[in-house]
Amino acid sequence: TIAICSVRRTRWVAFGIIFFTVCIAPVLQLIPIANFIIADRYNYLRSIGIFLLVALLCERGLTALKPLRVMTLGLLSLITAGLAWMSFSRIHVWEDGVTLWTDVLNKHPDAVFARDQRGTEYYSRRQYREAVADLDVAIRLSPDYTRSYLNRAAAKYRLGEFRGAILDFTRVIQ
Repeated sequence: TIAICSVRRTRWVAFGIIFFTVCIAPVLQLIPIANFIIADRYNYLRSIGIFLLVALLCERGLTALKPLRVMTLGLLSLITAGLAWMSFSRIHVWEDGVTLWTDVLNKHPDAVFARDQRGTEYYSRRQYREAVADLDVAIRLSPDYTRSYLNRAAAKYRLGEFRGAILDFTRVIQ
């Protein structure tokens, strides 16, 4: 509605809103078609429209009278400081794959994809028991998630649990 009403006054506002809406529409999952846990990486593209509007507002605020210019600079400074603090406070989470997925699982213990990813990370570190433990939970939470069976089969194979590995590989083939 804002986009339609703003077409007459300024096309930039309409463009920003429509750009954002068109880019976000495919991942809104109004009609669920796939697992889109990774779709967040496209936020940068979607945000172009919104940040265009923010840039236009800032430009108007910075070219306005002095009180509005000071308020705009103050608000931009606060936002920048807040975003910098939030980024800095999250650095420890990105230490490695295990800390990243552990952080996700602390917030969402039933996230199958995160459980599978942490299991895969343990596997890459040759911590096969930990990998199997995470993948067991992932399979219990989502018995149809084939990737967890494949990863668990590989870990069991490395542990010498060949019978279990064969069962998991067979499930993957099925």
